[in-house]
Amino acid sequence: MESVQGQHLYLNHALIESKDLDLADVGDTVVKALPFIPGVLGGFTAERISEGEVPDWPWAKLVTNNLNPRRSGDVFVLESPGSYFGDGTGTGHGSAWSYDNHVPILLAGFGIKRGVNNEKVHVVDIASTLARLLQIEAPTGNVGSPLVNAIAPIK
Repeated sequence: MESVQGQHLYLNHALIESKDLDLADVGDTVVKALPFIPGVLGGFTAERISEGEVPDWPWAKLVTNNLNPRRSGDVFVLESPGSYFGDGTGTGHGSAWSYDNHVPILLAGFGIKRGVNNEKVHVVDIASTLARLLQIEAPTGNVGSPLVNAIAPIK
């Protein structure tokens, strides 16, 4: 292992190459070993994720969306429910489990409707919403949708 950052394992490519091993085979072997580690449910190689080889589970899209070919590790690790990979206690809001990735959004100020909205929204919707409020173009690469139910009509 080269390094571990959160849920990402970075394999030592130079060592794997020097041993004349195949990176994909090493990654698959790591994934097979993961469920035997306490607090780990399992994992997926970046290669398998990018090829769409993720089980059709409710949180599979979260795993797929987490992949960034330039920054992600070689293996993505899923912690077991109730486990936390960070330092100390708390949460990182990055696991697949709803108790961890449910983050309330509070909007207040000019242009915001008064009230409570309990429909499911996504963190990526914040940038779209702010862009709409500021009447500017959404950021490049934006994948969110404006929270139109929270925005007051512009007069």
